[in-house]
Amino acid sequence: MAGRVFVFSTENQRNMYDNIKLSLQVDFSETVRNDFCARFGLSTKNEKLKIWHNANEKNLSQHKGIYLHLKNSTLTIRFSLHKVFNFFDCGKQFNYNDFDFAQARSAVVRLAELFSPYFDITQAVVKQYEVGINVITSESPDLYLSELKHIKVGAKVVNVEKDINYKENKQRGTHRDKAKRVVYVFYNKTFEVRSKLKKRADKMNVPENILRVEKDNKRPFEKIIFSQLFESAFVWHTISEFKQRFVSDLIYKETPVKPQTMKKSDFDLCKKILEIGLIEVKREYENEYKTGKTARATYYRHLKKLEQLNPQTLEFEKEISERAKELKSLIVSKLNEVSKMTQFSE
Repeated sequence: MAGRVFVFSTENQRNMYDNIKLSLQVDFSETVRNDFCARFGLSTKNEKLKIWHNANEKNLSQHKGIYLHLKNSTLTIRFSLHKVFNFFDCGKQFNYNDFDFAQARSAVVRLAELFSPYFDITQAVVKQYEVGINVITSESPDLYLSELKHIKVGAKVVNVEKDINYKENKQRGTHRDKAKRVVYVFYNKTFEVRSKLKKRADKMNVPENILRVEKDNKRPFEKIIFSQLFESAFVWHTISEFKQRFVSDLIYKETPVKPQTMKKSDFDLCKKILEIGLIEVKREYENEYKTGKTARATYYRHLKKLEQLNPQTLEFEKEISERAKELKSLIVSKLNEVSKMTQFSE
């Protein structure tokens, strides 16, 4: 990035960071440690191993949703920056509304003030964080998820698959395992938020058709300090990489386009062959004939039609659906909105 001059403003800029995990070495005396644990509701998990945490606190609501885990001198801190800001702002934890960088930095300042008697959270090492956007679709986000095919990451092609552990097939993403440093995720944000709320009035406050698009950095390749996330050069690089993955490298499913000169019945047959293969189509015809669903003449007419097909017949122009085009446009528009206040020149 040498040679670039950055002009950076936070006004009206949408924040992309959420669900952050930090690690910090703290040098607590026993007195300070006890005071810290009492202040933030940490209880003893293992006295022998000197482990304390606040996971037992119901929903962590009294601590703004911030999870703390202290083992000897290593403190782990997990939180949703967006939810933390909303808790400071209105006393409720949610992350489906707009959240700009000015608000994010305000949340960081408030966090720093909250922990300032004990340590400087801005100097903590980032162990995990999400970069994502919320887009409002014209139909249910579930319909758009089915249009996704794979993401190109350099020379690799990474499939976007159903998450079998997520309710009602409302999330898709690239493969997750402990070895993966980065996972790309798409899910129905409206469903995810509403499923956690009990009151109908609260559910109705969540906007319809929010689709979440995010990159989960499980283990960053480089060492990142918390405050570094909000430096202009880092923000610019993050937005550029996000655009690359979710605009240029995100591939949608394509479907054949019917030539004007081809009958619809012939086109449908060709599409079926392309989808399940010629052998499987023949097997279906045979089963229909054997079970009496089709007459003998019809069966042999089908076979003759298959014999008349040639490789050129199955070659079609392909295109993504109108729904996929809409999603692509929405992602581009949202990212342009995010980056419009970040300007740079050579």
